[in-house]
Amino acid sequence: MDVSDIFKEVFNYIMEEHNRKSIIIIAVLCFVSTFLSNIDNGNGSLISLLLVLIITILIYGIGISIIESTLKNSNEIPKLDLKNNFLDGLRNYILTMVYALVPIIITIIIAIPLGLYSNFYKVALVAEKYPVGTSADVIMQALPRDVVMSLGIAFVVCMLIAVVLLIISMYFNYIAQARLAETGSIMEGLNIKELYNKIKSIGVGKYTIFFIILGILSNIITFIGVFIDAYIPIPIMALIYNTVTFLLMYRGIGLIYMEG
Repeated sequence: MDVSDIFKEVFNYIMEEHNRKSIIIIAVLCFVSTFLSNIDNGNGSLISLLLVLIITILIYGIGISIIESTLKNSNEIPKLDLKNNFLDGLRNYILTMVYALVPIIITIIIAIPLGLYSNFYKVALVAEKYPVGTSADVIMQALPRDVVMSLGIAFVVCMLIAVVLLIISMYFNYIAQARLAETGSIMEGLNIKELYNKIKSIGVGKYTIFFIILGILSNIITFIGVFIDAYIPIPIMALIYNTVTFLLMYRGIGLIYMEG
């Protein structure tokens, strides 16, 4: 199946009449999660955050169930199963957090020899000589030019490294989630060698094209959703583009995984 055919199938999957009930459930979960995330009412916010975490884990589990059903050649979105979805979601959440933390940790370590922290410390030493509320421009003018240059270069390089590592992490995380759906094992999802072999069996070029197009489509859908949100006072974001991008990603991951 060509990459274009994969995305055509994904959109057909979203439009299937028999999937509408499950899509509505996913949309409601996305809406509730977004709504609770925006609540700021003291102690109640802690309860809201806990509920958001639970719902997020549940949604992660639904994603795994979609991949799993796809691998079984099913065209139906699996029905909500609170227990199994939560357990799958917890595994998927842990897996995804590992892939998210690795780029951060590596960047933090690389920042040491690049001089980010040492130069930031020099800036702090100069800044503490001035009273609170002093303009940043005044402090910047008092800094040695070489410190400013070194700090700026180190910051830019660290940001570039972080972005590249994050993209690579996402590149493997997609396949890792499919591997998790297939095996039920977090460790299998972290087996980079097996994941790379799977990508090679799919075709590095084919998988890379899928990865890029998925990112482009997700951003386009998000842009449209944000634009609509600006003019229509209803939670379009949670009800439509979060749901569509969610289904686009997990159904797409399942289909591309089957190509290997």
